[in-house]
Amino acid sequence: MSGELLTAGDTARALGISQSRLWRLARSRDLGRRLGRSWVYTPADVEVLRERRPGWPKGRPRPPRIPPAPA
Repeated sequence: MSGELLTAGDTARALGISQSRLWRLARSRDLGRRLGRSWVYTPADVEVLRERRPGWPKGRPRPPRIPPAPA
């Protein structure tokens, strides 16, 4: 690997997500590499991770909505 490597914390901050969400996304797309005990990501990995569809996952049931409290 050449170029700058980013830690999981740096990558998560750049994407505006938590580290646990980053690890789930990266695992599902086979991104990031293990370096010692840490996971590192390339700037190209960050760009791939940045491309995600917003909204609720298709086929996953939504939690029930709680009606607003009466005034």
